[in-house]
Amino acid sequence: MENAKITKEEIIELIKARDFTRIREIFDEYPNIDIADALNELDVEDGDEFKYVGYLFKVVKPSYTSEVFSELDDDHREGLIKIFTDKEIATIFEDINNDDMADFLEELPA
Repeated sequence: MENAKITKEEIIELIKARDFTRIREIFDEYPNIDIADALNELDVEDGDEFKYVGYLFKVVKPSYTSEVFSELDDDHREGLIKIFTDKEIATIFEDINNDDMADFLEELPA
């Protein structure tokens, strides 16, 4: 990839098209931070838009999504925690490194 970044619009279009193969490929082609940046552009308060973040996390292996989860901003991580089942959260957390997990847990509201 020649320094191009994935955009939120591209992610939304891939999900709408149900292009599961291409959705999974973006995790091989783009750095985690670029994927997280695109997802951070999605409005957490807009349920219709934010559902794309949740969908992406459900169709891609947790070993990939856990890295992206670590790069999301606090609002997006908390938003995912609210829409995921306990089992889905546990699956993502299994692959997060301990330092990222500690940082995330410290930032959660009391």
